[in-house]
Amino acid sequence: MKRLLRLFLLLLAGAALTSPSLAQHRLAEPRSAHKSHTDAREADLLAALRQGGHVLLFRHALTEPYQLEDAKPVDLTHCHGQRMLSQGGRQLSEEIGTIIARLSIPIGAVVASPMCRTVQTAELMFSRATKDNGLMGTRSMDTETRRAHLQRVVAKGAKPGVNMVVVAHHNLPEDVFSVRLGEGDALVLTSKNGELTAAGVIPALRWGDIYRGTLGSGR
Repeated sequence: MKRLLRLFLLLLAGAALTSPSLAQHRLAEPRSAHKSHTDAREADLLAALRQGGHVLLFRHALTEPYQLEDAKPVDLTHCHGQRMLSQGGRQLSEEIGTIIARLSIPIGAVVASPMCRTVQTAELMFSRATKDNGLMGTRSMDTETRRAHLQRVVAKGAKPGVNMVVVAHHNLPEDVFSVRLGEGDALVLTSKNGELTAAGVIPALRWGDIYRGTLGSGR
């Protein structure tokens, strides 16, 4: 039974590599299941991001479907044993970074969890990443500890006129802001008097439609 299951997973992985990437399907053309225009909320988020002074909190991009968990304990000196970005996740990261640049969204500091999938997401999007171990979000960290650490990271890296990027895992936005992000999704955060608040979510597959909306409207 184990041998049959292993064979099935290998065949599934091979099919994923030979078929068009998920990133191509997501960003190439509008899909009927999703809005093909930029709604008012997204337009407001785009306008705010273009002014700078916000935080884009990304969850890492798409990972390999057959890698369900990281090895324990995790060795941060190399990627072996870690859940990795898929081919679609790597392409998705590059395309989101390209679209953000085309949208004239200014990006400043880029900070990522030291896991390979988060660092690679950041580097593929913005060609740089500063690692921060506290963004791994171990189970020993409670909600207030995570919140306080994120606020320290933002206070250290935020600059006026540009947006800071933080690339982490699902547990950070869920625990601190009660927002569940899919792989590659971004939560826009605003900071006021040292407190971070959630302004809205930009799903990974919406960046292409937002960009096309600006072309059609002349924004």
